[in-house]
Amino acid sequence: DMNASNSSEISNKRLLIDLNSGFAVIGCLAAISNVILILVTGAYRQYVHRLQLYLAIVSFVFAAALGFETLPVTVDSNGNVTVQGEGWNDACVAIGYIAQHFGFSKAYCIIWICIYVFILAIFRKQYLRQLRFEILGLVIVFALPAATAWVPLINRSYGLIGIWCWIKANSGEVTTIFQFGFSQGSEILLHTISIVLLSAVVIRLCRGVFFSQGHLQLPYRAALLEVVPLIVYPSIYSIANLVSATKSIFDAATHGKKPNDSNIEEMVVVCLLQTFLLALPLSFLMHPSVRRELADQCRSIAKRRSKQYGQAIGTSTTESQRHTQLSDHAATMIQTVDEDKPLLSSPSGFYGTRE
Repeated sequence: DMNASNSSEISNKRLLIDLNSGFAVIGCLAAISNVILILVTGAYRQYVHRLQLYLAIVSFVFAAALGFETLPVTVDSNGNVTVQGEGWNDACVAIGYIAQHFGFSKAYCIIWICIYVFILAIFRKQYLRQLRFEILGLVIVFALPAATAWVPLINRSYGLIGIWCWIKANSGEVTTIFQFGFSQGSEILLHTISIVLLSAVVIRLCRGVFFSQGHLQLPYRAALLEVVPLIVYPSIYSIANLVSATKSIFDAATHGKKPNDSNIEEMVVVCLLQTFLLALPLSFLMHPSVRRELADQCRSIAKRRSKQYGQAIGTSTTESQRHTQLSDHAATMIQTVDEDKPLLSSPSGFYGTRE
């Protein structure tokens, strides 16, 4: 029974590692497909879609980091989870840092989107479209997370915990502060702000668009309808992360559980977050302007192919007609020659007349 239980535990841990890699691929493909769609359609020229482009980029890196979190990990014959070798320890530290950094980047990018939509919906202003605010947003999204993500590097707190490369479970209050203060506590704060802003936007949309359409000016109504798909994924992501982080802190406070103690629960959360990334390209395709652009491009491609096919048919027909005319002309010449001098039917005529 002990051997069977140990074997089952080993199989479960290896299965969780494989699942993490598989769902990471799904998340990466979803994020990169959204990036490709935005670039191919030329939607990046619009501020609204650039916000979604930035979110897709940080989501791709974060999804890849989550997938790599189990890459240096191996399960031995006794069911112990260890790093594969000495050289992988530094890789585990780097992966933990990247995951932490871009986890914050993603949260900041979602707050950026929520603030933009909130100002547009509540105050009907579009201040954040100015270039200086966009540059400031990019600095916050990509540079500011380093202000907190590097802190666990001070005493090399990044490392193996459970089956993940994250903030490892060292003894002492410092590690607890890193795990719950810098990571999950910050996530709760950021995602709570996002949910509050999104809730205000949804309430304003319901009141302004559905119940008092005449109250909103037409340009703002059109703008709101354009940005509604923008809040689909941030809403799902913020709610899922808020529930997960709150549960982790609650378990630690009531049962003394540390983060990642329950690998199955953590894996379910990670797999769901990776799957939710499919909402990125789908919500992008919900934009009316995007659908119109894709429809125009499809029609343009169809017209070009139809024109090329028509030219090919026309060229083939012209060549066929030319060959037919040449054949007819050759037949006429042969017939004329046969009538005058039967060169082709008489050997003597062909080689000449013998004296």
